[in-house]
Amino acid sequence: MSKLNNFFALDISDNSLEVLGSQKNFWGQTVIKNVNRLPLEKGLIVDGQIKNANALIKTLKKLLATAKPTKITSKHCLLSIPENKVFTHIFKVPSALKGDEIEEFLLNQAEGIIPFNRETVYADYAEMETDNKEKKILYVAAPKKLIDDIIAILKQLNITVLFIELESLCTSRALIDKKTGKKATMIIDIGGNFSNIGIFDKGGVKLTVSLPVAGNHITQQIKAKNKLTLEKAEEIKVSKGLKSPNKKVLEAIHSSLDKIISEATRSIEYYQQKTGQVVDQLLIIGGTAHLPGLKDYFTRQMGMEIIMGNPWNVIKKVPSVSKYFRKEDAYLFTTVMGLIVRGFAKNYKQGINLLPNGRQQKKGFTLGEGIKKSWWKILVLILIICAFTGIIVFRDSLRMSRKDKISNTEQAIQYQVDFSVDYGSEAMTSIDIPRLRGELIVNYGTAEVVLVNISVADFPSLAGDYLDLHNDTSQSITLRKASRLEFNDQVYSLAEIVTLPAQAVKTVQVVSEDNTEVVLEPGNYSFVSLTADQQQTIYGIKNYELATLSPEQAAKFDIVELSTAQENLKKIAAETATSFIDDRYIISEPIDIKVVNVSYLRQGDQLALRGNFEYTWVKITEDDLYSLILANYPDKNLAFAELDQALLELKPLNINGASQTMTVSSLWTIQ
Repeated sequence: MSKLNNFFALDISDNSLEVLGSQKNFWGQTVIKNVNRLPLEKGLIVDGQIKNANALIKTLKKLLATAKPTKITSKHCLLSIPENKVFTHIFKVPSALKGDEIEEFLLNQAEGIIPFNRETVYADYAEMETDNKEKKILYVAAPKKLIDDIIAILKQLNITVLFIELESLCTSRALIDKKTGKKATMIIDIGGNFSNIGIFDKGGVKLTVSLPVAGNHITQQIKAKNKLTLEKAEEIKVSKGLKSPNKKVLEAIHSSLDKIISEATRSIEYYQQKTGQVVDQLLIIGGTAHLPGLKDYFTRQMGMEIIMGNPWNVIKKVPSVSKYFRKEDAYLFTTVMGLIVRGFAKNYKQGINLLPNGRQQKKGFTLGEGIKKSWWKILVLILIICAFTGIIVFRDSLRMSRKDKISNTEQAIQYQVDFSVDYGSEAMTSIDIPRLRGELIVNYGTAEVVLVNISVADFPSLAGDYLDLHNDTSQSITLRKASRLEFNDQVYSLAEIVTLPAQAVKTVQVVSEDNTEVVLEPGNYSFVSLTADQQQTIYGIKNYELATLSPEQAAKFDIVELSTAQENLKKIAAETATSFIDDRYIISEPIDIKVVNVSYLRQGDQLALRGNFEYTWVKITEDDLYSLILANYPDKNLAFAELDQALLELKPLNINGASQTMTVSSLWTIQ
């Protein structure tokens, strides 16, 4: 089985995207060529579920286009998925079973164990150990929706996924080298939302556990115990950690870490009881693992040496990418490094693959004996290819020497063509002038600006422990103190007696049943004691955004500051307009920006002004643009395929709204 030539490894989490690009060099060695990492907007992916596909597509495009030192152009992807969304189990299978018999055996055994219906999952398995009596097989199942959603998004970018693997398997491959691979090793990956615990030995993975206790949970505990804002709690966690002099901060961190340590200890005891082997080393990895004092705390509590995991121990950094991230940030690329290591191997298909047709891919062809005996034919073919490649390189070097409107910078060829665009209803296209017809495209975006001198304290309805009570009936009602409201299995009580007039809304305070700090989730809250019909007319709503202001609220604003903020909002909308488009054939500046609505929302302890805007853009068709540049450079042997891979910038030089025309500069950069 041949190695992969040109591919990239991608890790998608709730908070960020990481990528490493790889391809063969001149000597036929597969090396890391590109690196990049981008944070994701909060709420774009929640607990592994994609909530905003369009925004994710846009961020993925940017991730590949802005990779260092050069963009990633490969269309072949190796992908990992988070542990908390996947079911794993190690089955013991009779050694006599083969092929399809193993698969049928596993399906029958898994039916009563996995928490999914077999029709709703993609599953795969890998043989780990075998003897005369039985085989130990790792069985993995993941929800079809999880897999189908990400494949569909990557397909829109013309990217083919070669395999999908568990995050824990990638991590172990990146951290455990050949020297230590025979030892039993525990890896604890403490991330933002989940902590993953795994034990690995010479036979492969032996145990995996995923806990919803990690960095964000620690931040919430610090916030609740110290009555802090979320931002301040996060700052203390990262800067002070377990070296904080504040006892309440230490209690909050200890309470979270002790849950992880307790589960790790149980896992070690279980492994040692089942195998009779001792866990020789413990590696910790992940962003939260780098909190000040955490390593020493784990060492004391677990009574064994703790090693900080370093993915570059397995594959050394190469100069072309190592300068683009700090040494202390190497752990961020652990998962993609594990994918890269698998991609480097000749037998990269022989492992867990959760693609819909993953098992069929493993049955791909290998070189037969007839081909092996025809080695001299292969040698002749290689010589012919080398000669042909030499001719192409020589031809390209001649093309590079031409200077007619071509600038060669950093081994890139650039072509520039200026043209007129007519976006009126009767517009006509003419390549000879050159003049192209433009199509009007409308989309929407948002912009925000913080109101410096306005505090959330002036707006109780935006505070975390207040909500708006609605009475849609025709009668006034009185709600007693401690009346209970419920939302998403969370129950809160009214802090005081409330009289609510007919057809009225009133902002009231609620408290938690255990007297901890209340931060309500946005949504509709129902009174527990009311009937289903009554709950439709008497209810609470929590919203951290105000569409309008009451006269009392408006009186708290400084008119000058508000006017300045509104002007700044429009400026931000214009400056960030390009972040709301992802089509390379749209001209980079909108011809019109309209305010749809303005609202007021909470941002930390301050109030912010948010505007929703409608943008109107001019789009040029792909065929018209390609025909235009090919007509202007008839002697350059350009092809549509080259233009399709080129970086394209479309900038307006001037816009005439009266005649609905503009002059545009197009710059094509071909690497």
